[in-house]
Amino acid sequence: MVGVEFLPHLFKILGPASLREKELKCKIIVDNEDVMTDILKEMKNNAMKPRKVRVRDLRDSDNKQLDLLLLVNEKRYTTDVYHHLKQIKNIISVDIESLN
Repeated sequence: MVGVEFLPHLFKILGPASLREKELKCKIIVDNEDVMTDILKEMKNNAMKPRKVRVRDLRDSDNKQLDLLLLVNEKRYTTDVYHHLKQIKNIISVDIESLN
């Protein structure tokens, strides 16, 4: 009984960092395709790990859409990530969804 309740917490503390991260699915609309790399670097500098990045052209405008999976600390609120992304220059809109 002790092993069932104690071991998962021990693995979370002593195990790999991936056990302490949650996944967020993001759709970000960018108005300038030249800054997409800078946006990804800004995410990495703020403890966000972009994964499975997909870039799409939007048909009705010159804007680009970034679809990505974002790994963040499990204790970080989804709304905190949303507000941080909205403050990055050249980002028009953010759609974010927690997958865990």
